[in-house]
Amino acid sequence: MKRMLLLAQACACCAFLRAQQPTNPPRVVKSEPKEIKLEEGGTPAVAPVQNAVTWEITGGFDVGPAHPECATAVGADRDDCTANRVLKGLQSQGTINPDAVAMVVDVSFTVNEYGEVKDIRIQGIADQAFMQKIIVALYAMPRFVYATKGDARSSARCLFHVPAALLVGTGGK
Repeated sequence: MKRMLLLAQACACCAFLRAQQPTNPPRVVKSEPKEIKLEEGGTPAVAPVQNAVTWEITGGFDVGPAHPECATAVGADRDDCTANRVLKGLQSQGTINPDAVAMVVDVSFTVNEYGEVKDIRIQGIADQAFMQKIIVALYAMPRFVYATKGDARSSARCLFHVPAALLVGTGGK
């Protein structure tokens, strides 16, 4: 009995001492200051990167998912066509207050092995009602052509970076 108690104390002491070992704190490195150029009227100019729409598809597939109207296109044309269809779906949701949107809005979702849109995430919009409209619009899109790996169906994660200028003041609903 004493041996087991002594062994338990030794293990607890070792665990306590190991937890007390110093760790290296993360190192913070400051970047160089950057100049913000102003347009006429004193408003900040939008950086070129923020004017570009980017569409990224990640996952284990050979051929990525596509909007049904873009299924016959190949490679970058297929991705561009799909990105344009998704952008039109987002823009059709009406107008949004410019103060409720960040410089770039990130919309990500998964297209599962059946072509259904799932797991929608939106960053960069503070207006909850407009976010709900975007979610409803994405769920209402026609089924995508699913991604494939060889002959098997595959799911893929789609990430869409949209400049706020393309969402503010657009739409017809």
